[in-house]
Amino acid sequence: MLWLVVAFHLRGQWMFALLFLVLGASLAVVFGKRELMSHRYVFPALAGMGVFVIFPLLYTVGISFSNYSSSNLLSEERVRAQFLERTYQAEGSAFDFRLYREGERVRLYLEAQGEETSIGASRLISEPLVDSESGGSLAVHPAQSPPAGEVLGMREVIAERERLQRLVLTTPEGVELRMAGLRHFAPILPRYTENPDGSLTDLRDGTRLTPDREHGFFVDGEGERLTPGWPVSVGLDNYARVLLDPDVRGPFLAIFVWTFVFAGLTVLFTLAVGFVLASLLQWEQLRGKAVYRTLLILPYAVPAFISILIFKGMFNQSYGEINLILEGLFGIRPNWFTDPAMARTMLLIVNTWLGYPYMLLLCMGLLQSVPRDLYEASAVDGGGGA
Repeated sequence: MLWLVVAFHLRGQWMFALLFLVLGASLAVVFGKRELMSHRYVFPALAGMGVFVIFPLLYTVGISFSNYSSSNLLSEERVRAQFLERTYQAEGSAFDFRLYREGERVRLYLEAQGEETSIGASRLISEPLVDSESGGSLAVHPAQSPPAGEVLGMREVIAERERLQRLVLTTPEGVELRMAGLRHFAPILPRYTENPDGSLTDLRDGTRLTPDREHGFFVDGEGERLTPGWPVSVGLDNYARVLLDPDVRGPFLAIFVWTFVFAGLTVLFTLAVGFVLASLLQWEQLRGKAVYRTLLILPYAVPAFISILIFKGMFNQSYGEINLILEGLFGIRPNWFTDPAMARTMLLIVNTWLGYPYMLLLCMGLLQSVPRDLYEASAVDGGGGA
């Protein structure tokens, strides 16, 4: 637990560090004090509820006061590091290369793509690659002509690609060349440099990027935001958009209402189906109860994702069995996946199928817990048998 606390803290995830700190401290207290012996049995359930229910709710509420999104995920330090790690290929300085085999040694021969190059010699030859099998830096020197030896074909070049991609070729002028394609090397230079005031300078064109800590982005001179950004506090702006922006309010309210309707109808339908089937299985005159009970609980044993995929095929609008039956009986072919009302109906049907076995088991347990004396008294009073 302490290792997780330190690891999350070092990565800037203070909320997760606090979560595991609280979890570890409570674990130590509950299992370390003899007076709390009875609480050890409920601690796993409470800890699970805290980690998987309460914490996600609090975390969601917390990020709702920020601009957290797909473009604002990382911290400012990690965003800055990503910009500083970006590179670019210097123009007019690319070299075509070939591999030459000289006995057991392999050399790189590079020749500038144009007549002029900004880094000195237009022809370069490397030290043997056998001295740099794990990558690293390799010196290159000016050459007048290609070396003597066998030119390796594309198959051999592809076989050596991973090693070539790790190579850094250093010219006598100190310029570093890296593999920029399957057939050429080029100077790969850092694109950004950091200034003392925290801004960044684009080395390609001198553009200055300044951190906008109010919105969580680096912006250029024209005010354009560059991604990625970092989360910053926006107060109640998100809630204001939900309530005041018509483009957000309409879809949000529709989804919000449907979420509660879906949850309520799912509970109602699964409970109704489960209760009716449980009542039927309690009927004394019914034979083969064990077989029926097993068959009715089978959907609970099948993984939900398998059942969902099966239902997806059954509800297929063109070839699904449900539409084929409905067309044969009533001449209709509902658009299950394109019509909103039919799509919601389909979801309720599938969710009822997936959830009724749980309600069936629950209702069976409740009905079996009722003493038989109450059923007999109900029959005497005219309430009917079970």
